[in-house]
Parts: sequence; structure tokens; C-alpha cells
Amino acid sequence: MTRKKKLLALAVVAITIKVVAIMYVLNWFTLPGAAEAQTQPTAAEETANGKESTLQTGGAPKPKKIEEGALDIEILQEVEKRQKTLDAKEEELKQKEERLNALQTDLDKQISELQATQAKIDDLIKQRGDLEETSVQKLAKTYSSMAPENAAALIQQLDPAIAVRVISAMKERNAARVLSAMPADIASKLSEKIVKKR
Repeated sequence: MTRKKKLLALAVVAITIKVVAIMYVLNWFTLPGAAEAQTQPTAAEETANGKESTLQTGGAPKPKKIEEGALDIEILQEVEKRQKTLDAKEEELKQKEERLNALQTDLDKQISELQATQAKIDDLIKQRGDLEETSVQKLAKTYSSMAPENAAALIQQLDPAIAVRVISAMKERNAARVLSAMPADIASKLSEKIVKKR
């Protein structure tokens, strides 16, 4: 709701309150017997001299006449009070919205940076994998061209995981010759890992 609409709604409420108050005053003065009650004494006042003060002090209080100017001031003060409250709440909501927007912007920036970093990491992992595969293929080709005993001695010095990859990349005949040139326990362990890898 815009500020103009809020003011219009408050003005309508103020006018309604004013009309109701004026109607109340007019209705009170036009009640049957109201004028006579104000100008003519009651029967009790005519017959008992000492009861006038008692009726004035102990009877029901008469309604006070509401001044139109005082009513306008009161309504305007109430409208102004409500408007200040609405303005304060609107300003508070505006500040909260600005803080949320700032946090959202910062969060989006961090997410974007994380995504860029993850993309770089994924690319490096892929490059590393490609390089490792290329190196394994080259080693497999090199060991295949060597005597089985020499290739077996070199492969035993490699990390078991790399040794498995190298032997797996070799042709089956060359791999069998290399394994047969190794000690039985080492050849057995490597063969088991090769089978699991496949």
C-alpha cells in the first residue's frame, strides 16, 4: 500500500468517526423530553425544596456536549499518531529488505566464486587423469619392449596401484611373461588386484 492510499484510508476513518460523533450529539438533543428536562423543573423539585441539591449531586451525570473543534483536533491527533506508527514500521521493513538484499547479493557472489573454483578443480582432475593415463600407456609400452625379467624388476618398485594399471595396459602375453618373472607372492597379489580392477 502506497503512502497516498494509506493517508486516504486514514482520512476516511477520521471522517467516519466525526460523523458518528456528531450524530450522537444530535440524537441526544432530539430525544423525546430532552428539551423539557433541560428547561423545566421536575415534579420532585417543585414539591421538595431541599431535594434539589441531592438530585444534582446524587443523580445520574448528564452527557457532556462535545465541541466540534475539540473533536477535529482529537481526530487529527489520532490520525497523525497512526501515520507515524505506519511510517516507522515501513522504514523498519525497508531497512530489513535492504539488509536481506545485501546478504543475497553477497551469497550469490560467494556461490559464483565456489562454482568457478569447482570448475577449475574438475578441470585439473581431468587433466591429471589424462596425464596419468598417458604415462601409464607409455610405461606399458616401454616395459613390453624390455626383457620380462628386467620389466618385472622395475615394475616391482612401483606403487602397487600404478603397477596394476601398467600391467593391465599391457597385452596379455607380455603381462603374463612379466608376472611369471616376478616372485610368486608378488605376482599373486598383483594378479588378484588386476582381476578386481577389471
